[in-house]
Amino acid sequence: MQGRSAETVACELLAMTDHDLQPLVELTPKGYALVPRIGIARAMLISAAMELGRRRTAISRITKNRITSSSDVYNRYVDRFCDLGYEELNVLLLKRSNDLLV
Repeated sequence: MQGRSAETVACELLAMTDHDLQPLVELTPKGYALVPRIGIARAMLISAAMELGRRRTAISRITKNRITSSSDVYNRYVDRFCDLGYEELNVLLLKRSNDLLV
């Protein structure tokens, strides 16, 4: 990336996905490395930054350990499952007080 600003690299990454953030988030480090002069080490850093951003969003949604409605379940798990390319069935175990058991 020597000789190119972070802004230039960001623009190239966005252009690679037609300025759509969803495919950009789904890229693997090898996908980021397709941009000229981004090696696998730098691609790993970009991938880690994307994952940290996703996790930060997920953490800010979780405000309580009690499930009282379907929106509580959605807010708690949307970031974990939104990028999956397949369906999953998960079971939440609750105590009588509606707190998560596990």
